[in-house]
Amino acid sequence: MENPQILIYDKKISVLKEMLPILEQSVQTGRPLLIIAEDILASGESLLDIATELRRRKARRVFPCVSFTLFTEGLAAYQKAYEEGLFDLLLGTNLAHLDPELKQKPWFCEVNMSKYVALLIATLNHDASISGLLDPHERIERLLEEHRKGGLP
Repeated sequence: MENPQILIYDKKISVLKEMLPILEQSVQTGRPLLIIAEDILASGESLLDIATELRRRKARRVFPCVSFTLFTEGLAAYQKAYEEGLFDLLLGTNLAHLDPELKQKPWFCEVNMSKYVALLIATLNHDASISGLLDPHERIERLLEEHRKGGLP
């Protein structure tokens, strides 16, 4: 992602209307938009609503990213949304059980968080502060800078 806008939304996205001005602005600027929110997956309504609105506003590519891949309503809605072109690839962590069927979907990419969980446990075992681990801003900025320099895909 080159020069993305990053929206860190510290609440559950339950009313899409709150997000529409941000989605509109993102599409108008042509810059990629990375949305980090507390919960947009569960039944899929919020995530798929956001994807729908982004495509309606002519977003070129949509890559939803979720930390806990809890498909409480099953995979059918996501399969249908993918087939309709609402999103390109859904990235989800291995922080929750991943159904083998999900792992086989062409629209799903597993993000391995094992090293971060190990780092958290090691930090706690050494009586060190975990505040640096909990605030991802510096790591995100470092990764974006590395990507800008061509070091990351």
